[in-house]
Amino acid sequence: MGLYDPTKQCYQTSPLPPGTALSQAEIADRLNISHTPVCEAFLILVEDGLPNIYPQKGSFVSLIDIEQVEEARFVRNVPGKAVMKEACENFPDDWLFDLFANLEMQRFCQKEKNYERMYQIDNEFHHIIYKGCSKERIWRHIRKMSYNVDRLRIIRLAAGLSWDTMIHGYERSGACIREKDPARVDEVIEQHLTRAGVGDLSNQPSEYFTRIP
Repeated sequence: MGLYDPTKQCYQTSPLPPGTALSQAEIADRLNISHTPVCEAFLILVEDGLPNIYPQKGSFVSLIDIEQVEEARFVRNVPGKAVMKEACENFPDDWLFDLFANLEMQRFCQKEKNYERMYQIDNEFHHIIYKGCSKERIWRHIRKMSYNVDRLRIIRLAAGLSWDTMIHGYERSGACIREKDPARVDEVIEQHLTRAGVGDLSNQPSEYFTRIP
């Protein structure tokens, strides 16, 4: 996919709000590459519903599609519960160590207010669970649906919203696995997805979204 993935990550972690003009030249400079491959990557990103490109006008940060967010949350929810319950039954010690090391890194990112790194570590927390259960292909499929969810997470993290709540949810997930307690999984994941959804972003400008959350 060439420069698609780094360009996509650069786009998703941009502090620019939805609807803002987006400079391909700035992204090329940030990635230290020429403009042509960034332009080509943008054409692929358009298919994912990320930037909007208008002839004679330029590229703009696309609005966040709330309906797509809810679809992605549904796709995350169903296998997420099943994989978590499997992890509660059998999860290798090495992966459990990595999971709790990840939580320490999340706390450090919170202290340093490094939301871009926090976004990456947040994703890796989920990835560790799927890897520990030998379900990495499922995780890759979920990631393909998660682009608008990721953008909401970046907005929330950049605004400093719910850092404690989010990390506490991950700590509860880790505790379920460590204590081998699958009975708590449904409750923990439902609470986490609810708090990680769009409700706590209702105070964001309505023009960020395809419809008001």
